[in-house]
This record gives sequence, C-alpha cells and structure tokens, in this order.
Amino acid sequence: RPLHILIDSDSTHNFLDVQVAKKLGCKMEALNPLQVTMADGNKLKIEAIVKNFSWILQHNNFQANMMLIPLGCCDMVLGIEWLVTLEDIIWNFDKLKMEFTLAGKRHVLKGSTQGNVKTILNGVHLSMIQVCNDEGILLQKLLHFGNP
Repeated sequence: RPLHILIDSDSTHNFLDVQVAKKLGCKMEALNPLQVTMADGNKLKIEAIVKNFSWILQHNNFQANMMLIPLGCCDMVLGIEWLVTLEDIIWNFDKLKMEFTLAGKRHVLKGSTQGNVKTILNGVHLSMIQVCNDEGILLQKLLHFGNP
C-alpha cells in the first residue's frame, strides 16, 4: 500500500498514523505514555510504538521505530531519529529533491510534483505540536500538517 510520507527535520521522532498501522497489521507495543500538546492546546497521548517498521521509499528499503499518533493528513512522519541514520544530506527545495548516502549507496528522493506547489501550500494549515512525558518535560516538536 502506498504511504504518504512527510520528512520533517523539525521533528525529533518518527510517527506512523494509528489507523494506517492497524490497516497494515503492524505489531503495536505499549509505550510509557507521552503527551502531545498541539499548538491550539489540545492534548493527545502516545501509548504505543511499532518497532522496526519497514517500508520502501522510491525503491529503497528502510526500517525504523514509529510512535503511533493520529496524523490524519499523512501516513508517516520521518524525523531526526531517521535522518541521523543517513550520512550527509543535500536538500533542494525548489526541485523537491533530497540526496544522501546510506551504507555507501547514494539515494535520491523526489517529492510529489502532483498539482501546483503554491496551490498545495495554500491549502495546508501548519502548526507545531510538542511531545511531553507525563511530567510535562518537552521531549520533541512535530510540525503537523492539516486542513485549515
């Protein structure tokens, strides 16, 4: 099943949409609850993780742990936790291209070019959400994309 993946250098962890994980039949493991506070003040709890989730991204095989959260607008968020496993990264935002080397092999990822990028951006609502533990200690930020 194709996944809509957001690569987010402002997110320290990786996330998989809860409903996507269920549809894929992923083995979900309990996690010490983490609190997610969205920019509008709404709070969610992350209580499960999928360990060693594997996926193919443009003919490249990858594997990482994924915290489960209701994302809605995308299926998966790849954050710093995944990005640090890559070697030097070259970004070209104009061409929606990301190049990196992993295990001695060069990879080039190209973003979706379906539709006009300006039109897509006009239809996107951006907000920050923060992941905190039960004591309220900030663990991470996630750039959340959703409909306005």
